[in-house]
Amino acid sequence: MGYRYLTQHALTGEWLSHDLLLRGVEFGPDLNGPGLLRGALSPGSRGLILG
Repeated sequence: MGYRYLTQHALTGEWLSHDLLLRGVEFGPDLNGPGLLRGALSPGSRGLILG
């Protein structure tokens, strides 16, 4: 089973990606709040510009 990661700019609300490719994803203990999500961008995500 895989997950689909949606990314949105925190200040403008603009959608950055509707299907971000991440690998080695780890979830923190609290997913109902700030929580923690850690992973590495896959090579297919290299065109995504965050900034």
